[in-house]
Amino acid sequence: GVMNMLDGSDADDKLIAVVPGTHMYDVVDDLPQLNATYPGVLFMIKTWFENYKGTGSGITVTGYGNRTAAYAVLNAAKESYIAQFVPGASPTAATFCLLLLLLVLFLL
Repeated sequence: GVMNMLDGSDADDKLIAVVPGTHMYDVVDDLPQLNATYPGVLFMIKTWFENYKGTGSGITVTGYGNRTAAYAVLNAAKESYIAQFVPGASPTAATFCLLLLLLVLFLL
């Protein structure tokens, strides 16, 4: 799924995913199920993102979206990345670069 956010006036959506091959991957298929399996987890994620930059940072969570919405955010990010940073590159190469970046960010 996706958590829709604003950082000031800029969209700053966050994808919420589980790692394949883990217990969570086997039991969680969407955000309502994630929150039902781990009560309060969406509130904890929201609270962390709204506060990690400190008080008055201007970060606001505006809602949540399903898997389809998350893929739309991911595809828009991929297209933006290709347009800005990879002129002439194939979408496959750019997709690999973007997925590698997302994996690195996930592991941080």
